[in-house]
Amino acid sequence: MPALGDCRKSFSQAQKTILRDIWEGLKPAEISMLWWNNDFSRLMTSLDTDKALKALLRQIERPGKLAQCPMSKKKKIQAKTHLVLNVETTGQGPHDQMLQITITDHKEQLMLNRFCKPSVAIAEGASNYHHMTKDVLQYGASMDNNKVSTWPEIYPEIVSLLEGRTIRAYRVDFDSYMIKSSCRAFNLDTAWMETCQWEDMKLFLNSATCIGGELAGKLVAEYEKTTDEPVQVIPFPAHR
Repeated sequence: MPALGDCRKSFSQAQKTILRDIWEGLKPAEISMLWWNNDFSRLMTSLDTDKALKALLRQIERPGKLAQCPMSKKKKIQAKTHLVLNVETTGQGPHDQMLQITITDHKEQLMLNRFCKPSVAIAEGASNYHHMTKDVLQYGASMDNNKVSTWPEIYPEIVSLLEGRTIRAYRVDFDSYMIKSSCRAFNLDTAWMETCQWEDMKLFLNSATCIGGELAGKLVAEYEKTTDEPVQVIPFPAHR
């Protein structure tokens, strides 16, 4: 005689429908149908099929007593907290690139802030918004690579931090698009981005935006005066 678990595997859809009808007919009045049918689904999908069917049979035999439904033995996956992302860019077009990327954790603690020297020009509208200019970034890179570097240089750090995580941002579609755009500009892989869960935030003034804006302001204040000296400004590539 086959085991109960093997019997369950051979159930047709019609037989499963009959079993569900029987199950619904056994529902105690004080229990909601939604909760009751959730239990039935758990019985029919339990990893321990023999125990699941035995619990179903016990309920049929003793309808006045609520049977204890076995829980599926699913592997517990440790939940990862979300990250908050904010970016500033050279513009919004398909060839624009990252100028600044700021990442905070769910407790609003700064995890990463990096400035990037792009290989394309910065649109006037973008510069008017975040106040970063080609001269500020060029001079900052020549003076201190810990403050301003290139996207390929910080790319491994970005992947290590974001891969497989839940990432939230105001206009998350734009932020993720600009990460891809920067990667394409330097022929860097973007497949890792498929492992991320991208979620929109409703609040514009999130922790990454606030901290990133403050740090950008400090960078501009530190370097903008010195960029008036032509000998210290490196020629910047034209927009391709």
